[in-house]
Amino acid sequence: MRTGGIGDRVSIGQPLAQLDTQNLLTQRRQLEAQLAAAQARLLELERGARQEDIAAAQAAVRDFENQLQLREQQRSRREFLYAEGAISREQLDEFAYGAATLEARLDQAQSNLDVLLNGTRPEAIAAQRAVVQQLEASLADLDVDLRKSPLKAPFDGIVAA
Repeated sequence: MRTGGIGDRVSIGQPLAQLDTQNLLTQRRQLEAQLAAAQARLLELERGARQEDIAAAQAAVRDFENQLQLREQQRSRREFLYAEGAISREQLDEFAYGAATLEARLDQAQSNLDVLLNGTRPEAIAAQRAVVQQLEASLADLDVDLRKSPLKAPFDGIVAA
């Protein structure tokens, strides 16, 4: 944009030229999108686990508890069969190992449920807030560059070059 040519009389603050801002505007749109994503993530962290996720984790814990209860009943039967010589020690040991695996899976499911019930760690929320603030600062910095894109006459005069 050319507003003040050689020999033209200009007033202080009058635009003389406009820098190309297409790259700056593209960067601004990118930062706005990143900021929207960061704000959505922050909101998600602040709100914590959804009730549906908690219910699913509780169901998983109950499922493993029921499987372990059934496994205990079956173990008791297998011990009787072993005592009667109907199954080998190896078969009894394999069954016992399966119960230990179920107990470990129950512990993991309970741990997952506890994480959901305890909510988001304050450190994670603080870190996400910092991401949001950094993006807001980047946008503000870019806006300064955009505001400086029109070159203006520093004083009244005649354009020499």
